Amino acid sequence: GAEIRHRVLEAAALEKGIVVTPGQVDEVIASSIDGQFEGSRERFDLAFATQEFVPASAVVQFARDFLIRQALPARVLPGGTEEAQGEAASAYLGELSSKLDVRVAARYGTWDPSLNGLGPVPDDLSFVPGAKPAATPSPAPSSS
Repeated sequence: GAEIRHRVLEAAALEKGIVVTPGQVDEVIASSIDGQFEGSRERFDLAFATQEFVPASAVVQFARDFLIRQALPARVLPGGTEEAQGEAASAYLGELSSKLDVRVAARYGTWDPSLNGLGPVPDDLSFVPGAKPAATPSPAPSSS
């Protein structure tokens, strides 16, 4: 889910003209380490790995995604209230993931554009995205 969200956010940044610099990413990481973890990168990495399930190798991507998510609402609905902007950004990401035709291997679940995240694992191995499950025929009543 995280990698797909990252790709959708990257597409949104490109489409909406959001630029996130490496300096901004470094700054948000350093601010978090200093403000919440008393300057300890080790404590920061451990907290992200255990609480957010983000390994140290993915922190930069996570921070970049965070900054894109922060900038997106105002780009989607300039001048709107914070609530309206948040709703518009969520709807936009859902529409964008549909437009990008996001697909997920069935063993991981299904992609739910309204959540911009993973939905449940399908219970039918012949699952096709967007298709309704086939009805299971009822056994014919016996005449014994």
